[in-house]
Amino acid sequence: MRPTLLPAPSRAFPTGWPDRLIKAAIHADDAIAFAHADAWLRANDIDIAPARDHRLLVEIATRFGPRLSGHAAYPRLVGLRRMLWTRSQMALHEIVPALSAMADAGVRPLLIREAARLAETSDADTRIARDIDTLVHPGEIQTAFDSLLRRGWMPVQSVSPLYVREHLPSMRGVRLFKDEVSDILLHNRPFPPGYGHASDDDAMRERARPASLGKLALWLPSPEDGLALAIADGGIAGQTRSDWLVDAAAILSRHGLDWQRFAAIAASRRLQAPALFALAYLSAEAGLPVPTQVMTALSEAATARPLSYLLASAEARPRDGAGIATKALQGVARLLRKRAAGQEMPRAPDRLVAVRSVAASDGNPSPPTVEQHIAIPPKLGAGPVHFHAVLRLAVPPVRRRIEFELNTATRHICRIRYRKWTRGAHPITLAIDGEIDILPDETELILMSRPARLVRGDGDPARKARYDALPFSSIALELGSERSIEALPQSLRGEP
Repeated sequence: MRPTLLPAPSRAFPTGWPDRLIKAAIHADDAIAFAHADAWLRANDIDIAPARDHRLLVEIATRFGPRLSGHAAYPRLVGLRRMLWTRSQMALHEIVPALSAMADAGVRPLLIREAARLAETSDADTRIARDIDTLVHPGEIQTAFDSLLRRGWMPVQSVSPLYVREHLPSMRGVRLFKDEVSDILLHNRPFPPGYGHASDDDAMRERARPASLGKLALWLPSPEDGLALAIADGGIAGQTRSDWLVDAAAILSRHGLDWQRFAAIAASRRLQAPALFALAYLSAEAGLPVPTQVMTALSEAATARPLSYLLASAEARPRDGAGIATKALQGVARLLRKRAAGQEMPRAPDRLVAVRSVAASDGNPSPPTVEQHIAIPPKLGAGPVHFHAVLRLAVPPVRRRIEFELNTATRHICRIRYRKWTRGAHPITLAIDGEIDILPDETELILMSRPARLVRGDGDPARKARYDALPFSSIALELGSERSIEALPQSLRGEP
């Protein structure tokens, strides 16, 4: 395929009102930026603007302030900025001590993405943060995770912290929350799958520069790494959020980049095509400084790999209104990224035990609970044992997953997963059987019901019915050296 047959970089640019909102926030020419902001506010209703536009609107409110007071939306814009600023101060009140605890535990926090820009903002009145992305060395992520757990932070996954801790080495990162104000994201791989290797991440850490957040000493990526990371984020999510362009524009505006170093980073991480599209937009459409020779070199490197160029161009385009060919390329890009993720960090498989639905019993169930403690008989000792349980659950009238975990106080043992396919609301009885391992000095197991998905700050009854952890009553809980399913009373036997 000849380079002349490839789509122009401009095909990947934002269009329409999203384009004008971005330019209002980042354009180098203040008059041009204000004209875009004025036009956007006259034509759009801020009250129905999607969440992806909120950061751009805050950037505009901060940039132009009272110059926008002639618009009816101005009080709402000021209110949005004040609300996000207040939430940011509340978040920082929790996040700074958490980062300090990580540092005290021997972890070197390196802030990335929006968090890095937050640390570079000297005026506290303009600091606005939502999530705090922190890069830690893979060898330190469990230490960082444990330090946050001790301060009351919890992973947002529906699985238990013990499960997350066991799987951290095979996870790219973990998101934690506290008090519904903000999140901390711990990353041991900063770039999306397919963009570089562990050696590139090590080099990024070596190039990190010192910074501070209040009195807390931190580290930030070099400007070249920060720009590469913003472009990588935009390459796979550019049409769902535009804050990556704000980060990229801030780096170009504030720092004198070593373009030779940036070119080497882009080549090592195979970012030439996304970098070409992003920098072409930022220079040609937003008036930001990018040397001509840099654009020429990126164009030559990107078009030398036509398939990667096409996939990157398709990923950068809006999904709404995309043609059949673009949607097909977007699907291929997602599959390749998923495969790259599996190759870079193979996920450790879950340990599962069998579960089946059985007929109702006339037994004497325990009171409903979401967590049942089970004493381990001393005569069993350490080693493999058979776990048997019969549980009764009142279920909502929806199709959903029913999730359990079996753990000790300090260790994840296994997951138990059952799919309810019907919309019936009648109680169900589940029989669970499988081999588990007991370690020396372990005296108690904990059977816990887990949510199918974490529902945060959302009282919607439909979502709670579909995802909340379900209370259960135990009819039988047994540990033994042999399978005990045959000992079930006839009334409990049934088909799945």
